[in-house]
Amino acid sequence: MAKKKTGVSEAASAKIKAGFDLNRFKKGKRLNNASVKFKEQGWIPLSKAFQDITSMPGIPHGHITLLRGHSDTGKTTALLEAAVSAQKMGILPVFIVTEMKWSWEHAR
Repeated sequence: MAKKKTGVSEAASAKIKAGFDLNRFKKGKRLNNASVKFKEQGWIPLSKAFQDITSMPGIPHGHITLLRGHSDTGKTTALLEAAVSAQKMGILPVFIVTEMKWSWEHAR
């Protein structure tokens, strides 16, 4: 059998992996456990029904959240419920709706 040729990117990856030490990298970036501080997680509350189904208190505050599923399963209703809760907390919600199904009547 003929010897398989190694591509440039494969050779470079092998070279990097051979000399890479994760602990040294973390230490250089000051990513050791003592220096890493996580901010406390906040939630935009949703209904008890949402909480029962998802086992979550709502939508995580300060994160991008994706709601996906089949048509007419309550994604937009959950979005609107989250928006109302966010506004009550003084938070301005931002929507990125990728379907052409938006209904202002439903939103009202």
